[in-house]
Amino acid sequence: MREYDLITRAKLKAKDAEFRAWRVINQELGVLVKFAFHSPNKMPDFTKSEGGKKSGALTGKAGTARLHQYLLGQALKPK
Repeated sequence: MREYDLITRAKLKAKDAEFRAWRVINQELGVLVKFAFHSPNKMPDFTKSEGGKKSGALTGKAGTARLHQYLLGQALKPK
């Protein structure tokens, strides 16, 4: 019974996190539409790369663990 409760709560938290992510995306889209409609000359340029953020490739155990987590998450995702 405890396992069922843990699984159910985890699924609810995951769904809530998904809804929060969609809300953030919709908010950002609204801001972009506002810029595009009212002042397209001031529209932010997202094509420029940011120098501070670099995503390096993971190697060794860290990369394997990250890949395993991703594949496990994909396998457990409802279709």
